[in-house]
Formats: sequence, structure tokens, C-alpha cells
Amino acid sequence: MTLQNIPIIAVIPARGGSKGIPLKNMKKINNKPLIFYTINAAIKSKYIDKIYVTSDNKSILNYCNKFKLSCIKRPKFLSKDKTTAVDVLKHTIKYIDKSILKQNPYIIYLQPTSPLRTYIHIDKLILSVKNRREKKAISVVETNETPYKFFKIDNKDKLKSIFSQKYSNYSRQFLPKTYKPNGAMYFFQLSNFLKQDGFPSNGSNPFIMSKKESLDIDHNEDLALARKFLK
Repeated sequence: MTLQNIPIIAVIPARGGSKGIPLKNMKKINNKPLIFYTINAAIKSKYIDKIYVTSDNKSILNYCNKFKLSCIKRPKFLSKDKTTAVDVLKHTIKYIDKSILKQNPYIIYLQPTSPLRTYIHIDKLILSVKNRREKKAISVVETNETPYKFFKIDNKDKLKSIFSQKYSNYSRQFLPKTYKPNGAMYFFQLSNFLKQDGFPSNGSNPFIMSKKESLDIDHNEDLALARKFLK
């Protein structure tokens, strides 16, 4: 299903390498690979028209082919620790059907390390922007610590408040709530991405998720939590 007659495509980036957990995206969570949960969420969404998976790893691509997705073989130089999501998406765009690209599609970028993000979250996020002027959104989670009290070390090796110094004396209750991307969902139109040469951020609509739903798989302890939550 489209959004206002414009197609919506999902992009799932799934590299094979990972220093923390080797071949992380294929690690089993309750007898299913980690990447299954994101594939399943995208397939179940009412609004996603086509799903692309980009990976440098043969076993991941073979697994994804079972779901009849559009699988893209990513070169190794775009699968390193320092490779950005922007670089990955630029490469993916080259393989998206030309007929879709002509329609300036919406893109929802779904990292497979967020197994507690379901099709319900995806569809709610898409619906949340339907009647907004800015058709872009990022899933976020409230931060535990407030950056209003953070410092940096300046070129004189002295502490300097990142925001106004006055905030360092405020009680947290009197400071604005702050949020950070949880990596689960980024939603924007292709033209926004190309214009900014990156993922839109400022001015995006927030889609707030709980700390539990925002679980990001980075360490073995995270896998253990996911197995517990997904029982």
C-alpha cells in the first residue's frame, strides 16, 4: 500500500562482519536468526510495497532469498566498521527499480539489530506522518542522562558546558526531556535524502519508543535480553 499514491520501500542493511558478535544478524533468537524479526515486521506491514536487503554476506543473502525479497550484494569496502548508513543507502539506491525511483518513493530504513520493533511500530510511524506537512520521522527513545549537563574539553584542556553553563545548576526535573535515535526506524522521501546528502534529522517527526522496545543488539547480553523478551 502506498502513502498518498507514493510507494514505500524498506531497506534492511545486514552486513556479515561485527566485532562484538561475529555474524550477528544470523545469531539465533528463539530458533530464528536475528534478521528474521525485521524481515517479518516489514513483510507484515500494511504499507510497505517492496523490501530490499543489502549485505556482503552469502549466508545472509541466501537466507533472505527464501522470503523472495530483493537482495543486493554489497561490496566488502561498504561493509566495514566505519562504513556509514548513508554510504550503504547510496549504493542500494542504484539497484532500486527505475520505475519506483521515478516516483520519488518513501524509504523506511530498518536496522536488523532492533528485533523488538514490530510491524505495528512500522505502521504506526507511517500513519503518524500521513497528515503532517513534513513526511519524515525517526524512532527515538528518551535519554537516561540529560546532555544539558554535559561538558566537553576545550583546546585549553578546560571543561566547557556543551549548552549554557546555567543548566549545570538546574535540577533535571526543570530541564527539557531529551531523546536520541534508537536505530529502529528512519522514514523519509528519496528527494529529502538526496538533497541533504544524508538522513534527514532536524524537523523530523519523533516516533517515541520505550527503552524495552528500543533494545539494540550489540553484545551477547543484548541477545540474552532479546531471547527473554521474545519468548
